Amino acid sequence: MSLLLQSIVLIKDVAFTPLPPCQELERGAELIYKMGGCIRPPIVKRDDSNPFKYVLVSGQFAMSCARHAYDIYGMDAINVFIVNDNNTEEELAQALSLFS
Repeated sequence: MSLLLQSIVLIKDVAFTPLPPCQELERGAELIYKMGGCIRPPIVKRDDSNPFKYVLVSGQFAMSCARHAYDIYGMDAINVFIVNDNNTEEELAQALSLFS
């Protein structure tokens, strides 16, 4: 069974605290919009209280750019990796450390 599932989710369905606006964020939003997604997608997990919502695990900059693209261009979805419920915190921390 795969530990990470590739998916496309609605930007508004991902809970996180966006970074404050800056030039890098605006440029990232423009690139995500033009490319139709992220080269290094954010990692999310399902919200325990609502299986149709997500919580950001990793990729705050990419998700902030996606939210900015939503606000500016009306882009409504983003490609992400969804952490499978069977993942342990330790496996995820090891993977993020190794591949970041």
